Amino acid sequence: RRLTETSRNYLKAQQHNRLLDLNQEKIESISHFVEDIALPYIDEHEGKVEFIPLENALAITADTYWLGICMKNIIENAVTHGEFPVKISLSAEKNKVLFKVQDQGQCQFESLGIMTREFVKGNKSSGTGLGMNIVKKVCREMGIDLTLDLNPTVFTMGIPLTQSGPAKAFNPLIARIK
Repeated sequence: RRLTETSRNYLKAQQHNRLLDLNQEKIESISHFVEDIALPYIDEHEGKVEFIPLENALAITADTYWLGICMKNIIENAVTHGEFPVKISLSAEKNKVLFKVQDQGQCQFESLGIMTREFVKGNKSSGTGLGMNIVKKVCREMGIDLTLDLNPTVFTMGIPLTQSGPAKAFNPLIARIK
């Protein structure tokens, strides 16, 4: 419900400089954060969706709600519109964390600019055609670089790195449940 309401306001508020009131929170482990988002897709598509965490623990600061919305949308699009296998991975660069989602499909759109226009829908879409438009705008607000590579389809979010102290070591969810 929050997404629907905010989305309506967000799309109407084009003239304002800041469209979102971001709530910055410390994410103790970006690998745990992404694993929690990816796990339903990994479980539903057993053996067809893979998550590769960071090699080293890393804490970041970001708006967890909006970051999660963007990541879920990109993963959902790969599972729905792409072809398996889908690989979700994290890697670290000097000043950012790279969140990548790669599938083996061929994107029907020739550019990110076309894909992220309002009401643009893929052939298999049952949605509103606003998902990637919202992702693009939220990423811009959060200072995240969003890129698309074609053949195979790879979405990359370059998330600015705000090291906020020691991070929790990554242990896969199965190890955390025991």
